Parts: sequence; C-alpha cells; structure tokens
Amino acid sequence: MERVVDYMVPWTLLAPVLHELLLLCRLEEHIGPCPIDHFQQLTPEMMSLSFTCLCYVIIGMNKTRVGDVCEELLRDWQCRAMFLKRLGFRIGFLFELLKRATFAFVGLL
Repeated sequence: MERVVDYMVPWTLLAPVLHELLLLCRLEEHIGPCPIDHFQQLTPEMMSLSFTCLCYVIIGMNKTRVGDVCEELLRDWQCRAMFLKRLGFRIGFLFELLKRATFAFVGLL
C-alpha cells in the first residue's frame, strides 16, 4: 500500500495517477468543480477503495491498445465507472473516454 495525501492505494502504479488527479483538482479549484471534492459522507477506507477503482480504470484505458479492447474489458470499465458515479464522483470525462473506446471497438468488428 502506498499513501497519497490522505488516501491509501495498493499499487505503486496507481499512486502517480491519484497524485496527478488530486493536483489537478487543486489547480482547477478556481476554474470549476473538481470531480473528487465532495465526499464527506464516505469513510477514508471507502475513499481509498474508490480512488483505487478510478485509477485502475484510467490506467487501463490509457494503456490498452485499441486492438486489444474487448467486450469484457468495456463491461468492466463501465461497471467500475457506474460504481464511482453512484458514489458521487463527477466523472463525465471517464464516460467520454469509455464512449470513444466503445466506438473504436465497434469499428473493429
């Protein structure tokens, strides 16, 4: 486990992604709402789990080549994104990336 600010993430690979997300939120405080800034109702453990899930999806989408995208992977990303949305994350950017990945996958069939 690696600590990033107040959160624990299990993989060293995920820590830089979370660090960048938190930094981006601090920089954008004056521009608009941060997708991860209003979770007082969640416990620190649940926040760590949520951030791990978010970072996992972002890394997966970033590192997966278009030719390697499959239905199962799209479904996994969609389920995780819906989980985060239900927790209150404002992750429109993630759904936009998911839509692009889905269109690319359908174009390959």
